[in-house]
Amino acid sequence: MTGYVRATSAIVRSAWRAGRGRLVAAGVLMLLSGASGPVLALGARALTQTATDPAGDRLVVAAQAAAVSLALVGMLTFEHFAHIYFSELGDLHAIAVELELGDALLAAPGLDAYDDATTADRMAVLRREVDGMGEGVQGVLSGAAVAVQLALTAWLLAGTQPWLLVLPLCAVPTVVAGSFAQRIRTRAELEAAADTRLDLHLLGLVVSPSAAREVRLLGLQDDVAERRGRLRRRIGARLVRAEASGAAARCAGQLVFAAGWAASVVLVVHGAVVGTTGVGDVVLVLVLAVQLSGQVQAVVTAFDRLHRAVRSHELVRTVRAAAGAGGATPAVVGDVPDVGPLTGDVEVRGVSFRYSASTRPVLQDVDLRLRAGTVVAVVGANGSGKSTLVKLLARLYRPTEGSVRVGGVDVASVGVRAWRARLSGALQDAHRFELPAWESIGLGDVARLGDREAVERAVERSLSRELLESLPDGLDTPLGRHRDDGHDLSGGQWQRLALARGMMRAAPAVLLLDEPMASLDPEAEAELVRSYVVSAREAARASGTVTVFVSHRFSTVSAADHIVVLDGGTVREQGSHDELMERKGVYAAMFLSQARAYR
Repeated sequence: MTGYVRATSAIVRSAWRAGRGRLVAAGVLMLLSGASGPVLALGARALTQTATDPAGDRLVVAAQAAAVSLALVGMLTFEHFAHIYFSELGDLHAIAVELELGDALLAAPGLDAYDDATTADRMAVLRREVDGMGEGVQGVLSGAAVAVQLALTAWLLAGTQPWLLVLPLCAVPTVVAGSFAQRIRTRAELEAAADTRLDLHLLGLVVSPSAAREVRLLGLQDDVAERRGRLRRRIGARLVRAEASGAAARCAGQLVFAAGWAASVVLVVHGAVVGTTGVGDVVLVLVLAVQLSGQVQAVVTAFDRLHRAVRSHELVRTVRAAAGAGGATPAVVGDVPDVGPLTGDVEVRGVSFRYSASTRPVLQDVDLRLRAGTVVAVVGANGSGKSTLVKLLARLYRPTEGSVRVGGVDVASVGVRAWRARLSGALQDAHRFELPAWESIGLGDVARLGDREAVERAVERSLSRELLESLPDGLDTPLGRHRDDGHDLSGGQWQRLALARGMMRAAPAVLLLDEPMASLDPEAEAELVRSYVVSAREAARASGTVTVFVSHRFSTVSAADHIVVLDGGTVREQGSHDELMERKGVYAAMFLSQARAYR
């Protein structure tokens, strides 16, 4: 019940903000529509009594007939115009919920919510439910209108015969059964959420151009279709079982109401036969009974819509909580918004980390001291924890144990935005922003997004001048295949663009490069790293920037000032290239093995 109250309050507030006039108009129209039914029943009783009374006045009959016609017309017109407002308010409410969810995810300081399977399942359900979120507005207002109808109906029935109040009570099992059926449906959808998420992933293979190439190259069309068919059948089987159980519950509730309705009509007709009630009362009860049947269905429909809205709002609330919006601990968000320039050595003290879905630590008891102004390379086999270390330095995750400090300041005590304003970098799987080239690069420092000179300098630092000169309109070239006028790039070209974006900040405290040149050929990467190491050392003298880069190519790693070798989530070795080669340990073996492969 708390969930219904919370969701109803949120829906009304959202609709009020979206359009106060529309909400008030829709509410008034629905209440008038709700009152039209009982007015029609009253008119029918008066018309019947007048028609059966020999002394009745024809004018009275005409007046009653006019009242009945007016009620009919009013009932139809009120609800028609109310639905126009429903549609508008529903769309605006759905947009507001989508924006709220998007803001919550964007406000999340880290990536924990994206790694949690339960949150991912809820997101998959939300993606399918988003179009129906607007129905909550109609559910709330329809419920209010039906409540008015039921109250007037109960008052009229009690005025005829007090025992007729049993008839509305017979509708309670139908409403309860409808709510029970919805809960069964919700549980089935959540149980099928993992399959739904996988089905959406497979659908992405069908609609994504890059995936479509590989699907056809490997001849996977039939396999993808078969997998999707199997998933859809499994999802469908769950939902069909839920619908069958719900239908049985609804049928049982409806049978109780039908029995009460039939008994009430029989007793009222019997009263008219024996003279204890008038013919007009019989007509009143018959009309109200028919209306009550429709009201019960309206209540069930309103509850269905409201239940769906409640589920969506609870899912949004769960995702918001998982994202940490508004309720994150100081260890995540930071209790100090800004501490001035952060410079000095980067210290990783006793850091351990494991992902929420795993019981095995990815990093364990890592201790590092990265000197200010140095270029540090991180190497190791796949799965050794290199990228995870970069993510911890960027505070995309918080360490399970230990801390990261810069110049003696624990970065967990600094606001996330303040810390990331001192970071820059590029990733191997960098996103392809399909914007004009200058804007795609300028996003690396939003505060200087329109500074074309800063973009030009970033291009020079990343040695991407040749790429920009190859574009039809240089920096003004629109990029991406999803634009009508877009110019698509190769994987290596997109990576060079991402590297230029990472160079937008001239003097960051930490520059993180997680295999940003993996798509480049070895010669281009070696040239780029050599050039960058020289410029990084020059800049470091003034700014103290610590550059951390991950690479699998040891020919480029050797240029770094300091090399960290990770193995199984722990630091196996660290030192300069010459020191590690003299030690003849893990690094030397990996370096020589790769060198032989290039001969």
